[in-house]
This record gives sequence, structure tokens and C-alpha cells, in this order.
Amino acid sequence: MPEETPPTETPVAAPRNWARLALVAAAAVVVAIVLVVVIRVALTSTHPALGATQSRELQPGSCLAEAEPDLASYTVVDCSTGHPQQVFGTIDLRVDSDIYTEFDTMRAYADQICERYLEYGLWVKSGIRNDVHAAHSLAMPTEQEFADGVRDALCAITSADGSELTADLYQRMP
Repeated sequence: MPEETPPTETPVAAPRNWARLALVAAAAVVVAIVLVVVIRVALTSTHPALGATQSRELQPGSCLAEAEPDLASYTVVDCSTGHPQQVFGTIDLRVDSDIYTEFDTMRAYADQICERYLEYGLWVKSGIRNDVHAAHSLAMPTEQEFADGVRDALCAITSADGSELTADLYQRMP
């Protein structure tokens, strides 16, 4: 008796609906990833709150209505309105703090740091030059605050000729 060969089955192609479903699922994953990234960026790029703010609570990017460097509080304004200065950097005064022979020399040291930040274009938008703008320290700790452990100060940028700034000059460091 001859051997029977099993009937050959012709493979059937997967229904086209599966391909569509896979495409829709992939698109949904891409959209979800994009949403997560957008939400994360929105939540992490906080803009300073407008209004009266204690000097110790100022953040880089804060545009200030007052020109003085030693106030207890400042009025943070929208950077598109005229303002005399903008916070753009932070200073860690712990570094070499034992070299200050007098407390007043710390301000000169902090001012020099702020000027170097501006000179090297740190925390400011591209094209900001130190011949058009100036930098100084802001929110320096008092002698008592320093003794109590406060070791941070801020840098502010101003126009070199004293005119008002009318734009946001701050650039986050990557």
C-alpha cells in the first residue's frame, strides 16, 4: 500500500487587522513617550514667581524691579518689562572661605566670581558681552548669617550703562 502523504496546508496570511492594531499600538506608545517628556520639561523648567520675594528665595532667572544689591526682599517682575537687574548665577562661598581676612573682602571676592561668570558666558544667553553688561553679587550673607552657616550668594546682571534690561538674559546650564 502506498504511503499516504498528509494533505499540504497552504499557510494563511495573518489578517490585515493585526497589522493595523500593531501600528496603532506603536503610535500610542510614541505619543505617550512624547507626552511624558513634554510634561517633565514643563514641570522642571519653573519660572520664578512674580511679586515680593525674600532675597534668600530668589532664583536664577528672576528679573528684579530694584537696583540695590543688599535688600532683604525684592520685587520679581516679568523679564519683558523694564528692570535694572536679573539674577543669573549662584556662588558657593564655602570655597576658600578661610582666606577672608575681613568679612568685607568676601563681597569683593563674590563680585569677581560674578564678573568671571559673565566674562565666560556662564548662565547667560549667547551673545551677552561684558562690555555691554556688568555683573555683581547679590543676596550676600551677613556676617552673622555666614557664622550661622549660610554660604550661598547670587550673581546679578545689569546693563553697563545703567539702562534698564528689557529681556530675559538667563540661560540654564545643561
